[in-house]
Amino acid sequence: QPDSDGVWRALSSKFVDGRPVGFFDYQGRRGDDANDRVRHENRRELRGLRLLSAWLNHFDTKQENSLDVFVETAPGLGHVKHYLIDFASTIGAAGRQPDRKWGYEYTVDPEAILGNLLSLGLHESTWRGLELDRDMPEVGYWEVASFDPMEFKPILANTAFAHLTDRDGYWAAKIISAFTDEQLAAIVAEARYAQPEAAAYITRTLAARRDKIARHFFDRVAPLDFFQVRGSILQFADLGVERGIYSSRSTLYKYRWASCTAERDRDSWSAWQETRDTCVPLPREVTPEGPFLAFEVRVDRGAGWQGPVRVFLEQDTGRIAALER
Repeated sequence: QPDSDGVWRALSSKFVDGRPVGFFDYQGRRGDDANDRVRHENRRELRGLRLLSAWLNHFDTKQENSLDVFVETAPGLGHVKHYLIDFASTIGAAGRQPDRKWGYEYTVDPEAILGNLLSLGLHESTWRGLELDRDMPEVGYWEVASFDPMEFKPILANTAFAHLTDRDGYWAAKIISAFTDEQLAAIVAEARYAQPEAAAYITRTLAARRDKIARHFFDRVAPLDFFQVRGSILQFADLGVERGIYSSRSTLYKYRWASCTAERDRDSWSAWQETRDTCVPLPREVTPEGPFLAFEVRVDRGAGWQGPVRVFLEQDTGRIAALER
């Protein structure tokens, strides 16, 4: 039906190039795709999709909302391209009307059912306390206070989501936290909400949920990234500070180095050095155990040193050869 001002709103889907060959599953591999060599539940982009879905409350991630197409590049030759489709049920919306349960429980959720039975009604599911804002009818069940990125549940249990590791989560958090407040505001503006208050609320909520996801995984995996050699120093970015999750005043780094072999076998480490700068000097003289230099960097936000990030450099060229978390 039209809005109060007589405007009709509609949803459309774009036709993609290629010949449809069905959807993809979140486990196993496609038997008809020679390029599909990694089981889907082991693919980081599908595991990490759990956090991207949690951010937007994209609960309708069933396999039927994916699409594989065969793209022909020459007669009889080509490759399969993978798409995610149907994002109508996101950011507090649902197919027909907002439903506060989605994102908090599976369609049939044995854990929630058993918990409600055993509690004899004394425990109430989080989603039951959600309320719509009658002053902003454009906004559905979409908030921050009860949002826990690790408690998000799509309508159907998902094997790839269940295999999420902290490093998968860090990968997703790094992408999500890259969206600035200004970029989120520009994206929301494209939706043309009738109420400026609704657009502002959606933007704030996206930003707050973004930061919750980033903090959860940056607390678990040190967000030291984008290492590069510049002259006589090894420089890196602290995404936690750069993206406003932590204060630089409460952040301290320490580092050490050792020469190592191609198998990453190391001789004795140098002594630890502490710094507040996101760069460490390269050693002037190295007794070669092997052709590589290993640097280990840790960060402390005031609660103790996080796990190490190790970077391996070729001694001759200064090229970064590997990174371990």
